Amino acid sequence: MLIDNKNHGKVITELKKSLGTSSKFAVLSGMFSIYGYSALKKELGSLADVRLLLSKWDDASLHTIAGTPQETRLKNKLEQSRIAKECAAWVKKNTQTKAMTGQMAFPPHNMFHVSNPDDAFVIQGASHFTGTGLGEVKSDSFEINMGISDTETTKQLLQWFDTIWNDGKATQNIKDELIAHLEYLASEKPANLVYFITLYNIFKDYLEDIDEESIIRSKTGFKDTVVWNKLYKFQCDGVMGAIDKLEKYNGCIIADSVGLGKTFEALAVIKYYELRNDRVLVLAPKKLRENWTVYTINDKRNLLATDRFNYDVLNHTDLSRDKGKSGEIIPEGFATIANFKDSGIAKRKRRILLSASFAIPVLCAAILSYFFLRDQSEIWKMAALIVTAGLLTVASIEDMIREAHEKTQDSRISILFFVGGFALFTFVASI
Repeated sequence: MLIDNKNHGKVITELKKSLGTSSKFAVLSGMFSIYGYSALKKELGSLADVRLLLSKWDDASLHTIAGTPQETRLKNKLEQSRIAKECAAWVKKNTQTKAMTGQMAFPPHNMFHVSNPDDAFVIQGASHFTGTGLGEVKSDSFEINMGISDTETTKQLLQWFDTIWNDGKATQNIKDELIAHLEYLASEKPANLVYFITLYNIFKDYLEDIDEESIIRSKTGFKDTVVWNKLYKFQCDGVMGAIDKLEKYNGCIIADSVGLGKTFEALAVIKYYELRNDRVLVLAPKKLRENWTVYTINDKRNLLATDRFNYDVLNHTDLSRDKGKSGEIIPEGFATIANFKDSGIAKRKRRILLSASFAIPVLCAAILSYFFLRDQSEIWKMAALIVTAGLLTVASIEDMIREAHEKTQDSRISILFFVGGFALFTFVASI
């Protein structure tokens, strides 16, 4: 007899015909689910001799106990807890349950063997002891099973089953373990578990991407900063996510609720990029400007003074302006004129002339250097060039790096490095 759960009968129909109160039921299956039990609950409840042998007992098999993906329709009825509780009671009272050990090869087929006083019936094939395998739920897979009622054949199949069942090396008792899993399914769960499961299913494909080592450059010393060590775990995760989004998509929005520390998360992101020697500009409403500038100055309100933040802050309403100040920042090109204006030089023409007069010393120095050095040897010309280049380098460094001009007095070591740098520059240039 051919049974395929489609056009040629269903496994559950044939089993219900054969099972009676005096039947002995032996099952060999790769998977077992509570919905397989539920489909035969009435018949199984009256049996006193049931042997359940699972050919696979691993993490994948444990997941199927709560139902296979094809049994989603049955899961949606929200009866899992009740069915699991009834199934645990049935396993505890009526069954012997074993599983094949990992060292043994799995039998290629599943088998349902029903022994009655007068006859026997066997279904052997691809169907598991699940709602799908029994034909209770429609499946897209094609399963082929053979229904066997021949006395000699059913007897041989039962002997084959008994050989595996009684082999202490091939099988292990899992009854207590199976009951524990069923009782867990039947137990009450905390409400936040639904929330965590929802989050996991939404973000499970991205969990591997949120790896600190693959996101941040550990050599920057970012994890040693004060701001990083003041963050809570959820804030650290937010900072990691923000940096990851900035690197991948060139932008990110931190949208936590009020009071969850978005400012400190943003400061941590800023510090990371500052440690990479990137320039950072903060745009803020004018009323909130001080909330950001306080972390760039030596102030008792600055909890992060040790991190020495060096970002610039502009009022976002000043983006359309082309002159004047924005807080403490003067747009490039207007600094000199603004300084003259602050000094009380009122007339515009006079301010422009004074600004242009800064070019006069440069031009004079260039003309004098030309007439003085044009007939000199290459050594003198090279020396003048080295001195000029060195002075310009020092001036540039002091202008760009705050720490370069914070010391009130140079140490002896700094002077030696300065002189040594000139000597090295001279040596390289002479080559």
